[in-house]
Amino acid sequence: MRIAWVAWVILLPLVMFAQEVSELPQYRSVAPQPYPYLISDAEGRFYARATPAENHGGTGITKVYRVGEASSDKLLATYQWYAEPRSVILCGNPDTNEVAVVLYNHSSGLDIQNVENKTVLRFFAGGMSVITYRVKDLEQFGAKVKRLAPEQFYSPDYVVEGCLRVGESQYAFTLRTNSNKRIQFDILTGRRIQAQ
Repeated sequence: MRIAWVAWVILLPLVMFAQEVSELPQYRSVAPQPYPYLISDAEGRFYARATPAENHGGTGITKVYRVGEASSDKLLATYQWYAEPRSVILCGNPDTNEVAVVLYNHSSGLDIQNVENKTVLRFFAGGMSVITYRVKDLEQFGAKVKRLAPEQFYSPDYVVEGCLRVGESQYAFTLRTNSNKRIQFDILTGRRIQAQ
């Protein structure tokens, strides 16, 4: 009898908790897409504020700021687009206030027929689009995609390291391949920096 009582005391709260969780709204109904957000660089020196214009698509405004003292942040650039927060990466030089916004479209899926032409990286600086890289462009630099048979699934064979300091006053957006090769891009031009 005592074991049954202990089991009842343990199971009743679990059953009640499971019932409460099942009554919660699903995440998508709580956080609609798209939504306004703030995102910063890894060191918290720059941030982007993105505001969508509609309930779908990439229309909206993204503004990039340098964090200042006593709430005097400095507006550095304005872009006439909105992107999902998981695709936006900021890479800036705190000494010069030069900052790039890199849109990274994680390239993976089942549509392997046109994978070479999928856009992966788009660089923006100074309020303008600077350069765009497709899968085939990155493959020429050594950042390949894995093609997995028999499902014909593909995924990147590299990781995004983000913004790294290279040299005394230069910053670069960096990818690292699985063979530990770094592929770096200048934050102002978006062009590849050749290994020294």
